[in-house]
Amino acid sequence: AFHLPSEAPVFVPAHLGRQGLSKVLNLLLGRGDSARPFDFLVNDQLLRTTLGNYLKVNELTEESILTVEYIFAIGTPSVLPESKHPDWVSALSAIQEVSGLVATGCYDGVVRVVKGGVVAAEALAHSRPIHAVAACTWMGVPAVITGSADQSIKLWALQDRKLQHLVSFESQRGSITALAVSPSNDQFCSGSRDKTVAVWSISKEDYEGKLAEAAASKKRKLNDPATVDGDLVVKLEGHSDSVSGVQYMGGGRIMSGSWDHSIRVWDVSSTVNTTTMIAPSAVQSLAACPSAALALTTHDDGTVRLWDSRVADGLVTKQMFQSHKGWASSVAWQPGSDVFFLTGAYDYSIKLWDIRSGVPVRSMDAHTDKVLCVGWSDATTLHSGGADNVLRTHSIGSRTDTK
Repeated sequence: AFHLPSEAPVFVPAHLGRQGLSKVLNLLLGRGDSARPFDFLVNDQLLRTTLGNYLKVNELTEESILTVEYIFAIGTPSVLPESKHPDWVSALSAIQEVSGLVATGCYDGVVRVVKGGVVAAEALAHSRPIHAVAACTWMGVPAVITGSADQSIKLWALQDRKLQHLVSFESQRGSITALAVSPSNDQFCSGSRDKTVAVWSISKEDYEGKLAEAAASKKRKLNDPATVDGDLVVKLEGHSDSVSGVQYMGGGRIMSGSWDHSIRVWDVSSTVNTTTMIAPSAVQSLAACPSAALALTTHDDGTVRLWDSRVADGLVTKQMFQSHKGWASSVAWQPGSDVFFLTGAYDYSIKLWDIRSGVPVRSMDAHTDKVLCVGWSDATTLHSGGADNVLRTHSIGSRTDTK
């Protein structure tokens, strides 16, 4: 339904841009009343000018034949129910095992599980603000890991609409700023203001005996949940300032970003820092794309930078994205994509981007105060939390390549 009826070249006026080309394409496809907007790729870059300007910049004539690919454009995102919190929403993570569930961390120290704008479960987790949350599977049930300014990390199992604290992880001597769960779901890592990255086990084999022993202890109060201490696998040291982002890269590797301006790749088994990339300013957040060895970082000048960890010269940024007017606080790749991502900033906005264009695909003034965190439930549902005490959710259409 979205393939041109002929492979013959199509002649179009050079003054057409994306909107004009979209009209022509809908006519050629015979879409009629079901017409929809398209984006266009020329040499793997999204067209954001007229064809004539593209030809001029690339020193081509109007008789040139261009190969143009088309993909569905992102329409206006629809607003889904929001969830109001008592304090700043500083962290979020989708619980993939249960559709529609999102875990949030808040400055009031409470971890909440939200569905459709309604709080489904909550627990007072920490004595100070929660700065990081990460969803995982624990002993076959959905779970949430929380990290706080009180320097502690806790694992909570979600059962029967209740969050039960089962494991505490304590080794780092600073606020916990970032968390990430391994693809195999048997480990997680944490970044801290103490400049370290800690790797922890959450494998079933390491905790079954511990939990059974704790549950049987006569010292435990009746109906008081049994909690055990977490197992530290290794601590990675090398940053000279606070670690602000961590992510698993696959192949036993972890990527970390820091206020010391560096983005580092670590081999967990050997604890060796195998790759180091240097940014011109402190890294505020980090998102890695394992399928393409790409990483995105955000910075206090509003800039988002794209890095390729395979490039030997880590001093050079692969690409920069500039549109935010304030501190860019958070970034997240769209699930399953190595081109599409989401950012949030202190300018109250969230933005959708495609790495094939330096211009945002969509900009939304989603909040009335600073945006502190962003994330995705799936490829079409995105979330953001902010200093306006609100978790907001938007839905976007599918952007499947058509040719």
